[in-house]
Amino acid sequence: MKFAAFLAAAAIALASVSAAEAPRAHLVKARMAEEAGLEKRGSGKLTWYGGGMLSNPACGGSAPGDDELVVAVAQNGGYGSCNQRVELHYQGKSVKATIRDYCDGCAYGHFDATKGLFSHFANLDEGVLTGMKFKLL
Repeated sequence: MKFAAFLAAAAIALASVSAAEAPRAHLVKARMAEEAGLEKRGSGKLTWYGGGMLSNPACGGSAPGDDELVVAVAQNGGYGSCNQRVELHYQGKSVKATIRDYCDGCAYGHFDATKGLFSHFANLDEGVLTGMKFKLL
């Protein structure tokens, strides 16, 4: 009988310790994610543009060529800005690119890429790739 009472008390004590630790563990995990830069990651889509549309990039400088690793993003879209580097991931492939232009029709996580960059992931005929993962560098 005394042993059963001891086990019950131990179980209650253990449950209260676990409950007290849960919020703290959650805060530690959130802080570690922030420090690791996970807030700079996301998921979106990739489209492509080329030719004359590459002229006069909003970020300045010369017009990039169709084969350069360049993307356009939504202006003030909260997921990259002029001349910032971004790493794009899709189906096991990864490419680093530079943001050089703005895309009027882009929403959060939408990257409009040069033909050369898009071709690293798929044939141009695909047109739109969804589920594109990105990480701002």
